[in-house]
Amino acid sequence: MKINSMILASLVLGSISYVNAAGTISGQLDVRITIGQGCSITHGGGIGTYNQFGTLDFGVQTNLSTAVDAKASGAGGANTVGVICSPALPYTVAVDNGVNATGSQRQMRNQTTGLTNNYIAYNLYQDSARATAWVSGTPVSRAGTGLAQSLDFYGRVPVVTPAPAAGTYTDAVAVTVSW
Repeated sequence: MKINSMILASLVLGSISYVNAAGTISGQLDVRITIGQGCSITHGGGIGTYNQFGTLDFGVQTNLSTAVDAKASGAGGANTVGVICSPALPYTVAVDNGVNATGSQRQMRNQTTGLTNNYIAYNLYQDSARATAWVSGTPVSRAGTGLAQSLDFYGRVPVVTPAPAAGTYTDAVAVTVSW
């Protein structure tokens, strides 16, 4: 019986072959992106929902015997800040009066000398002719195009006499884009 078991085992083992056959497995990879409706800022800066909408710099002046005009520039020296919103998405841009306002008059406060009540008035405009003011509490309505739309801030410091005290005058204006 031992011989028969060995013969049987040899026959079984001899009949098993190890096949390394070529083959193909096919399937698919699903690829997806979801574009949500919304807006973003170009040439600004910031993290999350807080952004820097540029800087309006009136430069260095020795006096204000004539009005001084300036245009805000974006981060990195970019000429302008832009808003990119989904095509046809309605959005608004609102601007407040800044942290140093008296009533509806925007003002910059002297930060260098630390004097109290040492302010310089200024105005913000939407256009280079300075004909259309940015009015606090009056949002400007727009519609997204999918491309960057310029968000311009033009400023003017009117004539001030007598000349204000030397120092650096600053203000911070909140800008809100809503959709």
